[in-house]
Amino acid sequence: MKYVIFDGNSNEIQWVNDDTVSQLPDNSRELTDAEWHSRKSVPTPTNAEILATAKLRAERRIETSRNAAIELPILSNALGATHIYSARAENRNFLNNLITLGNGGKFTCIDNGGVRARLFHSQVQLMTLAGDFESHISAQFDHYEAKLAEIDAATTQAELDAITW
Repeated sequence: MKYVIFDGNSNEIQWVNDDTVSQLPDNSRELTDAEWHSRKSVPTPTNAEILATAKLRAERRIETSRNAAIELPILSNALGATHIYSARAENRNFLNNLITLGNGGKFTCIDNGGVRARLFHSQVQLMTLAGDFESHISAQFDHYEAKLAEIDAATTQAELDAITW
């Protein structure tokens, strides 16, 4: 069945050719073959337009992956031994607040035995931790930029689908 779907203002929003449909959806009307073949108001997108749209979707997907990677826990030796630190935005903001106050302070971390605790960090240790956060975030952006270059170079949907974080 060939039909056109309208929005609430009677504007054409989609032309459909689906032989499995037995009943027309609301806000639609059936089209004759002549109407279907003369549909000049809804141009078929070019391959370039389809690829450009697919690239935008791929960029959004990679951006989402980048944002998730930024918030993954990091390892830091700020306390003299390796500890794990949450890199969520609220933890990074709290770290910035402690650094701004300039007196050091307690910050939550996990030691190599898996013990989570709020341990005192000196101002120097907080600055070291901030540097480790910055390195982690910069690495995610470097990876993101490389993925954007791959997306830009892709010439098919299959190439875009193969690009993963």
